[in-house]
Amino acid sequence: MLSFSDLSLDGRSRNFLRSFELLAKSVTTISLKSNFKYNNDSLQIEIDKGKRFFRQWIRYIQIGRKFKNTFQAKVYFASDLYSLALAVKLAPKNASIIYDSREVFSALGPMHKNAFKQKIIALIEKRLIREVDKFIASGEIDRDYLIKYFATAKPFYVIKNFPFYSESIEANELREKFQIDPSKKILLYQGVLLEGRGIMPMLALAKMRDDIAICLIGEGKLRNEIEDYVKDNSLQSKVYMTGNIEYSQLHRWTCSADIGFALIEPISFSYELALPNKLFEYLQAGLPVIATDLSAMKDVIDNYHCGIAVNKDISLDEVSDALNEIMNNYEYYHSNALNAAKKLCFDNQIDIIREVITL
Repeated sequence: MLSFSDLSLDGRSRNFLRSFELLAKSVTTISLKSNFKYNNDSLQIEIDKGKRFFRQWIRYIQIGRKFKNTFQAKVYFASDLYSLALAVKLAPKNASIIYDSREVFSALGPMHKNAFKQKIIALIEKRLIREVDKFIASGEIDRDYLIKYFATAKPFYVIKNFPFYSESIEANELREKFQIDPSKKILLYQGVLLEGRGIMPMLALAKMRDDIAICLIGEGKLRNEIEDYVKDNSLQSKVYMTGNIEYSQLHRWTCSADIGFALIEPISFSYELALPNKLFEYLQAGLPVIATDLSAMKDVIDNYHCGIAVNKDISLDEVSDALNEIMNNYEYYHSNALNAAKKLCFDNQIDIIREVITL
């Protein structure tokens, strides 16, 4: 498995690794340097995260291709576009390349203000996919779009961003860490702190209400803007940030919140199709969800009655009303979230993964 990520934080890659283990497959990982090593065969690449993105990517490929004679594999599983570039360099002619197109890389959220970089990424992807033998998408809508976009007849599979099933547990990490009053509901966002993830509307909601606390789990480019907003609006007693939490510990922290937020904004086509890990991680913890009514997320909420989908324009009054509805009927939404979690789990995708990696 190749990944241009820190595997200590990359839930999707970690869940694939666990599934490979359940299928008794021997795996070597190539990923960015972190404290997490999957096994003794794990290979890590250190890059300077202060450099520009394309320089980081080039460095990853330059170092990674030196591993060509370190191991031999029958299957090269690229966890994203960036690692696909390395997989193409490493894979011998008789090996199979699997591409997990976990996002629509030709229309990325973080690139929505940089059309030139986005065009370069899209052109690179179009070239690299010629070498791919099997494709994976994270949802049916993504799959249908990518089949047409790539103009390919090669096999396409859907593996959703579910976590492996874990029972919800009694936990108090967030309240204890930040001394949050028991009378306040904890509203949780977990994931990368980026524009378009609905974080700033959550902070604005904290200005409106005194019965909530906002907790953000993760790191990202938006952190400085968040800190400035919190300071400028005197929200230090309402908004808290934990930083990154290792994936194996995340479930306990999620369980210590009350309501999960996924107010994804349609700033790019990739975000319009969003069906993120966090949605399903909230459900595993029994958290009712408030999300924007983007089609894939809305389908989950409507089908399982596990939360409320608000208009993608994100009216604070509508979000506040949704919050009131959930708080007034908490056990109903909580129970539905727990029931949904039993079905929306990675365990139920193992047979598909077996088919994907079978040559």
